[in-house]
Amino acid sequence: PQGWQADITDFSVAQNGSNLFKLSLKAGRMAGAANPIKATGSLSAALAGLSGQPVFATLPVLKGGELQMDFSASAGRQQDVQGTLKLSDLIGPGGEKLPMVTADARATLEPGGRVIFNLPLIFSNLAQKRVSDLAITGTVIPAAPGYQINARLSGDDVFIDDVQMLAALTGSAPTQPAKANAPSRDEVPFWHGLSGEVTLALKRLH
Repeated sequence: PQGWQADITDFSVAQNGSNLFKLSLKAGRMAGAANPIKATGSLSAALAGLSGQPVFATLPVLKGGELQMDFSASAGRQQDVQGTLKLSDLIGPGGEKLPMVTADARATLEPGGRVIFNLPLIFSNLAQKRVSDLAITGTVIPAAPGYQINARLSGDDVFIDDVQMLAALTGSAPTQPAKANAPSRDEVPFWHGLSGEVTLALKRLH
């Protein structure tokens, strides 16, 4: 096959004169079927504006926050993704200021289906002048009837309050009224099909 390249430059969506998000992307493949498709790009977004849009209804409800991300990917016999992420100026649903979060994520999908991931996270509480560091590394392997997950959570200094504040980023779904004929509990537990272990290696908890 012949090589090809595609560029998306500064694709953006705005509302009332303010940008909701902006995307730049370059993708292509050199001539030859054995060469992988490669892509690089960047994304920025105003989180408060996005969370108010119907199409992003599943996003956490935030009153403020900026997302900046740079990423690259390679799709061939093996698939690789890596990217840097920064969440800054975060304001939770109740008006609380949340720590800044930075991450440098990497993941590889091998031909056999195994996924190797590495996600170092830094939580910076600028008001309290303190930093928490967490690293999540491990593998996900297909294993009937689901997946085997082996992960390690490590860090030198973890301030519990700062990390717990980030629970606001998970959002909260509206409570639905119970149906008369609904079962009292799930027939299948949420961890069905998952096996493996998680190792904790946290040096100092505050």
